[in-house]
Amino acid sequence: TQYEKKDLLFGYIKKMKDTTRFRMTERNGIIYFFDQRTSDIVEISDSLRELVTTNTADEYNMVLRRLSQEEIMDNTDFLSAVLDIPDTPVQCTRSRSEISVLKLNAGSKCNLSCAYCFRDKGENRLIEDGGLVYKAIDGMVNDFGRDARSYTVCFNLASEPLLYPGLMNDIHDYLKKTEARTGKRMELFFITNGTILSPPLIKTIKRIRKNRPVSISIDGPKEVHDALRGYPGGKGSYEVITANIQSFRKKGLPISAESVITARHPYPLDILRHLSGLGFESVNMKPVRRGTPYSFDEKSIGALKTGYDEYFTFLEEALLDEDYFVLKLLCKDYAIRPLWRMLFNHKINLRCGWGVNQISMDHRGDFYPCDSVMGMEAYRTGNVRDGIDWNRYHADLACERRGECDRCWARHICGGTCYVNGIIGNNDMLAVDPVECTLTKHLIESNLSLICDLLHAGADIEAIKEVLKANLKEIYLL
Repeated sequence: TQYEKKDLLFGYIKKMKDTTRFRMTERNGIIYFFDQRTSDIVEISDSLRELVTTNTADEYNMVLRRLSQEEIMDNTDFLSAVLDIPDTPVQCTRSRSEISVLKLNAGSKCNLSCAYCFRDKGENRLIEDGGLVYKAIDGMVNDFGRDARSYTVCFNLASEPLLYPGLMNDIHDYLKKTEARTGKRMELFFITNGTILSPPLIKTIKRIRKNRPVSISIDGPKEVHDALRGYPGGKGSYEVITANIQSFRKKGLPISAESVITARHPYPLDILRHLSGLGFESVNMKPVRRGTPYSFDEKSIGALKTGYDEYFTFLEEALLDEDYFVLKLLCKDYAIRPLWRMLFNHKINLRCGWGVNQISMDHRGDFYPCDSVMGMEAYRTGNVRDGIDWNRYHADLACERRGECDRCWARHICGGTCYVNGIIGNNDMLAVDPVECTLTKHLIESNLSLICDLLHAGADIEAIKEVLKANLKEIYLL
């Protein structure tokens, strides 16, 4: 009866508090529970909030004495229904059966000298045997990614791809022939710094990208961009890029911005507004990686969190006004990945495709799990001539193995911090980067708060999901 219900309620609350499955959030005076297993977000009573937040038996009993029998029964029934949902292990949704990504770094030449670039600027290297490129593509289709439904070849992400237009055209032709042979989608993707443009290059770009966006690296307003993205002599590149952006638009080429946020300018909303004004159709802003003079640390990360608070306020106001342009603009953005992961219950247990569905090849034909570790012998996983050393390529990098990640409620939205940041900071790919972790948790909590506010205001969640869904394919491909 009443006492049995009290004992049952206590057992349910203890079970709930002993797991990292749930997150409680208060918005607009309402308490919400987020269930990271199901991605359900539900409103709970004030009395249940009080019971859950007690720390001692005396506190718990004090709250319990104030509750009516009806409140005790309602809370018991609610927790019973929630906890009856199986707490099954999360399987990674990223696999070789979806999309395989090959990152070809056939050359290291670049006409810019960006301050935070991880490219080896000592010499401009070029692949010695062009046939290795096609051998790598064949290996992806027939071996490494044989079970994938589609393939993306990313060309020269660590240098300027438009310095190699002939090779780009040849790779595109080879991909189209392979696509016809296999019946599977093949795409050539690249990011240009936007400083090189000519009629022949425009023809090449239109041929390769067709109606898909051309990704251009640009970090925001002129003074922000030119401070770190310039030519070897020090001159900024902003004016050249913005002139070429207009040429892209006149030729009917959709453009997408790829921006790096540094501690010099931790204001993503300012960057977003500027890039939107230049005519970009989508914007992806990512904090600079660890190990540069412009990276964030324990002191400077607070400014970026404040900057993202402004960003999410702006996004929320737009969505409440049913203005979906901003959401469409940001569908690929790093900061709102948690939004679509929660709305579509897309759980992950890995940070990225390292060791799963992506591999990088350098100009020597050596394979690595990531562009950022090219040249590090400890992470070389084979060569295109000899094949992949699967024992070195595959590694158990699940977030459950990464120290404090195992007890974090957000781990299956986050997947853990960057493996390269762990290597840079601790020489251990499983090490958690505390600065990145702080920011990622803040972004996840901001997205959760956004969803709660939208639910409270009666926003059209299905319309928001449709906007995201229209761009999810693009997100997965990149």
